Amino acid sequence: MITQNKTTCLPLRRVFLPPLLRNESGAALIMALLLMVAILSMIPVAMQLTSGEFNRSQNFKESREAFFIAEAGLEHAKALTEASSLRAALAGPDDFVTAISGIAADDDDNGTFGIGTQVTRPDGNLYDEVALNGNTYYIRAYDNDDGNADFDIDNIIILHSVGIVDGITTTVEAEVYNPPGIPVSAVTTNGNLEVPGNPIVSGVCGSVHSNSDLTLSGTPNIAQNATATGTYVPGGSVGGTGAGGQSAIPIPLLDPIDFEFYADYTLASDGNIYDASGTFVSSSPWNGWTYTSPIWEKGGPIAFDASLYIEGDAVVRGNAGSPGSPWNITIVATGYIDVSGSLTIANKKNPADPVDIQNLFFVAGTDVKYNGNATQTIDGLIYAADQTGLSGNPTINGAVLAYDATSVEPLVASNTVTGSVILNYGCGLTIPSGSVTIEVISWNEL
Repeated sequence: MITQNKTTCLPLRRVFLPPLLRNESGAALIMALLLMVAILSMIPVAMQLTSGEFNRSQNFKESREAFFIAEAGLEHAKALTEASSLRAALAGPDDFVTAISGIAADDDDNGTFGIGTQVTRPDGNLYDEVALNGNTYYIRAYDNDDGNADFDIDNIIILHSVGIVDGITTTVEAEVYNPPGIPVSAVTTNGNLEVPGNPIVSGVCGSVHSNSDLTLSGTPNIAQNATATGTYVPGGSVGGTGAGGQSAIPIPLLDPIDFEFYADYTLASDGNIYDASGTFVSSSPWNGWTYTSPIWEKGGPIAFDASLYIEGDAVVRGNAGSPGSPWNITIVATGYIDVSGSLTIANKKNPADPVDIQNLFFVAGTDVKYNGNATQTIDGLIYAADQTGLSGNPTINGAVLAYDATSVEPLVASNTVTGSVILNYGCGLTIPSGSVTIEVISWNEL
């Protein structure tokens, strides 16, 4: 018997789609609308992101521009410092009043360079404002933390510059160092030097050097070297090298005004005397000093010990001082210094001053002429921005420098060391560094 399987066929169910979904073009429209809504909702976000990125990019660009403006200001401050000195950049201690202007200078923590327009910034400090290509930078100098509130004692200061571009501010600082000078010879000149007569130059650094020509004549006795960058004419006794064609020895350019603050008194060009604070003390005459423009002259036996800053020329005559009781005097003059007579003098040292300041004896803005018969050994530096002429019989423990900036002042025609002068220099005399190249020892973008 054959059995036949039967398959049950269920009827198919029809699924009815909404008309819109059965229409393919309608589905595409919905997808397009949804996509458009999504895109449109992203546009503000994208615009916000793009705007933020643009602003960040613009701010970065302007901050870099401000950085370069600040760097330009810092380079300017460095150049100004090199052209003057660290002390000039600091402009003096708190409330110091110059005798000439009567205006309080800036303190050590707020020095300015006297260029552009002086303005007070939001930090409360005084700056020099300088325009550059439509933008502005502000510069100042201040002393580092060297443990002294009145002086720069470590020859390190900080130069500070602020650059501003479209309201964006960038600040940079550099710590700069200008080592004090130490003469390597007893006598060094930039111009020609003549050593006639019978002077004695002794000591470990008992040498003479000219960055031009050197002429020895008579019977000078030089313990070490006699050298010149130019020609050399031998004479007398030279214990070391005697030769021309040698390397130049740099000489700092010292500006007398840098040392006004350290003076006990200022003998001003108005004929008056002012103390260290700028307070009027007296009119000429004063303690043997009389004024006939442009000369302050000292005569007679009065020996008033002091460190003096003289606006104009200084002439010293007479017989002040005595053995065992020398006249302790230091003279810094904007003009020449002319000394003669039978003086018993010594360098006036203030223990509170930096060592390089204590070592100053005579500093002249033009010539130094010394023709005295001193009976007291003189310690320190004799410095002439122009020429120096030494004669007579003084004994000097220290060094003599002549920068030879000009030859306009007729007091000393050329650099000479003659007579029976005794110069003893054992090296190591620390003196102000003056206008020389500074070294950057640290830099920082704030």
